[in-house]
Amino acid sequence: MRGQPGGYTGFGEHVLSLEWGAMAVIDKLRALQIKANLMSDRTVGLMEIEADVRGSVVVLTGEVETEEQRRVAEELAHQVDGVAEVHNEIKLAVPGLDPAAPKVSPGLSTAAGMRFLRQFADAEIESAVRRKLAGQKDVDVSRVDFTSLKEIVHLSGVVRSRKELRRLQDIVLDVRGVTGICSEVVARG
Repeated sequence: MRGQPGGYTGFGEHVLSLEWGAMAVIDKLRALQIKANLMSDRTVGLMEIEADVRGSVVVLTGEVETEEQRRVAEELAHQVDGVAEVHNEIKLAVPGLDPAAPKVSPGLSTAAGMRFLRQFADAEIESAVRRKLAGQKDVDVSRVDFTSLKEIVHLSGVVRSRKELRRLQDIVLDVRGVTGICSEVVARG
């Protein structure tokens, strides 16, 4: 019976929903802090490393060139407040990489290192966003357009719901090199 001890009040469901939403926001903030730590570090700054956070547990994935970069990434994740455990699933990109090979920039042995450290070309960002959006099934992006200008992704178009809009923004923010979003996407429904 409504309002009776052991009965349904309706209030608890909303509290649970708010708590769940707050946890998701906290997880996202921790992931962003970890990514900021990774991007600002000279050893791993340009490596493709992702951080998935669930509560106080972090799972690191991606590829690096050396065992030291793998270790540093784990240490940087541990530095974020609220992180109790880090599962390091980062792989070495090229097992037989020649450590004597000339490096253009710390942590990078490709021509991309010719640009200033941690500066991403907008064409690279657009390509990475395109790949991420093509590889997901949560959001209908058939009516979404985007461009990147100075590492900020500008979104326009229409999605089916606010949930899709939030997911779209999360996907784009997770792309390496994206520093922000300017969204003019409309959620219908």
